[in-house]
Amino acid sequence: MEEGLQKLAMGPVNDSVKLVTQPLDQPIPIEGLDLFHIKEIKTNKEGMEIKFYDRLEALKCLDALQQRREELQEGRQILAALTQDSGGIREDDPGSPSPGGL
Repeated sequence: MEEGLQKLAMGPVNDSVKLVTQPLDQPIPIEGLDLFHIKEIKTNKEGMEIKFYDRLEALKCLDALQQRREELQEGRQILAALTQDSGGIREDDPGSPSPGGL
């Protein structure tokens, strides 16, 4: 998913431009063209209309994905710190105060 978002956000659209600038009466083979960025293609009497995926939206999704990763990492660090055996007072330690005494 991340790779696809990065490609949408920052990848080249050269092949898409080749496709749209080609006259309709001289079609080019699309095999081997990178048309990943194209959302929609329409043809009419005047030519071809191509709609691309929104690069800004892809960047926003990448940012949200990175923020989520950072939140998960922070959560893991907190969990590790809380579950780490610190050598503190244990419930099975005879010298520990009873839970009712706290």
